[in-house]
Amino acid sequence: MNREEKNIGSIILFIVIVLAIGFGGYYLISNKTSSQNKSNDYKSGTEIKKIKIDDSKNYVYFTNEYMLDNHEDLVYKDIIININSTDAKNLQEKLNKEMASIKVNSIPDDEKIEMIEYNVVETSKYLSLTVNKYFFEDNEATNSSLDYYVFDLSSGNILANRDIMKNENVTDQEIRSKIRSYINNDADVDIDATLSKEYKLSISKTGKIIINTVVKTSELDYNVSIEMD
Repeated sequence: MNREEKNIGSIILFIVIVLAIGFGGYYLISNKTSSQNKSNDYKSGTEIKKIKIDDSKNYVYFTNEYMLDNHEDLVYKDIIININSTDAKNLQEKLNKEMASIKVNSIPDDEKIEMIEYNVVETSKYLSLTVNKYFFEDNEATNSSLDYYVFDLSSGNILANRDIMKNENVTDQEIRSKIRSYINNDADVDIDATLSKEYKLSISKTGKIIINTVVKTSELDYNVSIEMD
């Protein structure tokens, strides 16, 4: 092999080495950047969580519906909370256990029938679930007990009052002021006793805060739901 052929071979080998180094470095840098981005997204909480368990279903739906004999408006049913969170799973189990207990102890022809009914309100940010436990007696509901649950649809968690107030920039003082103005003109209402009661917040269809509380009167206490401005 003469000197010219050796030079050409050396040049080709040099080009191959340079290309190998270049492509190798690009590959390492790209993968490192991609890995860092994924890590940063995870740390900053920007990783998107799948909130619905089944995307083809509503956030809340019902199964095993059973209509009571001689009471067409009364239906026993199991609730499915289609939200991917521990809060949703635990609440679903709790409510369905209560419904199962009612089914076992119910007598269709009994004069006093225990019931659980649900009301669901969905907005872009929240899912509000109202659970109404009552007795059906003499063709009307009595001894009604209401529970309110508000799910954050970005996390799937149930929100406490303080969380809702923080998200919506509302204070406890503003809420109690709204309650006072609502009951102020009723002479039968014990204002101080009413304001000392705990309230529970939920969300309306228009996205406004609903104050759910018990009004204390000299005769009969009653539940109210007051919408904030």
